Amino acid sequence: MKRMILAGLSFIAIMFIAAPLYCQEKVQDDKQQEAAVDTDDMHYEKTPINKLGRGLLNTATCFLEIPASMYKVSEEKDEIAGWTLGVGQGFLTSFLRLFSGVFDTVTFLIPPYNKPFMSPEYPWQSFEDGYKERLSY
Repeated sequence: MKRMILAGLSFIAIMFIAAPLYCQEKVQDDKQQEAAVDTDDMHYEKTPINKLGRGLLNTATCFLEIPASMYKVSEEKDEIAGWTLGVGQGFLTSFLRLFSGVFDTVTFLIPPYNKPFMSPEYPWQSFEDGYKERLSY
C-alpha cells in the first residue's frame, strides 16, 4: 500500500515538473508560427471589413447613381435625354447598386473581399470620373 502511495506521489511530482516544460515548448512553437505570418501581404482590401464597409456605403449612397447617370447622359447626348433617359438609367443603376450593397453586407464573411460586384466600386466615383473628363477638355 505504501508503494502505491509513493508511486502515485512520484507520478504527481513528475507531472508538476514536466507539464510546465511541455507547455513552454508549445507556447514557443505557437509564437514562432505567428511570426511566420507574412504581414506585408495583409491589406485592408483583402479583409472582410472592406467588404462590409463597401456594402454599407453602397446601400446608403445608392441614390447618387441617379444624378451621376443624368450627368453622364447629358454629356453624351443632350440635356433633355439626361433628364429623361438619364433618370431612368439612374434608377436602374441605383437599384443594382442597392442590391450590390445588400449582397456585400450579407456575405461579408465569404471571400473574395477585394472584388466589387459593380464597377466603379462606389457611386461617387462616377462623379469623379466625369469631373476628370471635363477638366481634360
